[in-house]
Amino acid sequence: MGTGIGSVIFYDKTAELVPKFTKGLLCLQLFSAFVEIFSIYLIFKWQKFGFFGVILAYFLNLYIADKSGILNINTIIGIGIRIGLLYGILQIKSKGISGWKNLNE
Repeated sequence: MGTGIGSVIFYDKTAELVPKFTKGLLCLQLFSAFVEIFSIYLIFKWQKFGFFGVILAYFLNLYIADKSGILNINTIIGIGIRIGLLYGILQIKSKGISGWKNLNE
């Protein structure tokens, strides 16, 4: 999320440091940040679609990192951990029912 906003504010510096980071990738990163924010909002509204939106945003981030030439194992592990944490949090039970089961289709 913060990366997308920071990339807009500091695009010239980002493009200087990462020459393969194009304006097209910048637009895609902004879209990814919007998808992630909206998806988190949907999760708070108990919509299962929000979980899958967050996953989509993470895969967009992987694609952007790959096309920018900055994809590394730390990025992949970090995204895997974030997905695992989100799913794990949704498995926490309240009154014997997990958050995942409370999400509406």
